[in-house]
Amino acid sequence: DIIGAIFGQTEGLLSPEMNLNELQRISKVGRIEVRSKSTTNTTTGHAIIPMSTDIDTCSLISAAVEGIDKVGPFDCKFSLVAIDDVRAAKRDDIVKRAKEIKRRWKTKAISEGDTMLKDGH
Repeated sequence: DIIGAIFGQTEGLLSPEMNLNELQRISKVGRIEVRSKSTTNTTTGHAIIPMSTDIDTCSLISAAVEGIDKVGPFDCKFSLVAIDDVRAAKRDDIVKRAKEIKRRWKTKAISEGDTMLKDGH
């Protein structure tokens, strides 16, 4: 019901190129993940919407999701908790790993060079 509400209640609010179904079709929006916990009278949780769009599109879609007020017959409220730039974190990991590879290779290359010089004398 929650994912259906996200798709259903955001459809048509923004321009056609910002439709979640269309963005998912062209791989700009990933699989929406919902984690929920129900108690007697309430359900709380998190909806994670992975996106590879610009910040303008991301913020518009976030605002549209926050405008959802029903899940099935029940009142609800969505609020943005965070926008994480996963690509920036991946870039940082790649740079860190590249430095490590370079450091190891440089150490190995120096060791091989020393060995070759010693063998030559």
